[in-house]
Amino acid sequence: ALRLKAALFAAATGALPELPDDSAVSVPPGSARAFWNAAGWPVCGQLAVRADVLEKVSAELRKVSRKGPFPLPDPLPAWLSASREAAATVVDGLGYRHVQIAGESRFVPPYRSPSRRHHG
Repeated sequence: ALRLKAALFAAATGALPELPDDSAVSVPPGSARAFWNAAGWPVCGQLAVRADVLEKVSAELRKVSRKGPFPLPDPLPAWLSASREAAATVVDGLGYRHVQIAGESRFVPPYRSPSRRHHG
């Protein structure tokens, strides 16, 4: 499916992005950010991430952030097939803020305004 999307993108733009092997779950987007976003691999931080993997990462971040500031979850680099540093940029790209607490690197969730309920 990715090869077909690349062929269509190349036909439309004249640029053929370099494609990873079929087992890849993330890639550095390079200059092909528009292609990766159009192909369903959102660019987040330093990586373009397959959408299903990004949803798995997002779910894990929602879970661990319920208890407050959190370190980079251990499974994320493996899920992303990336270094801890690149994985941290994905967390940043999802809107989590990187902070230092007592000298340790932590993430805090994005600010969300309280939802309003309509009564009536």
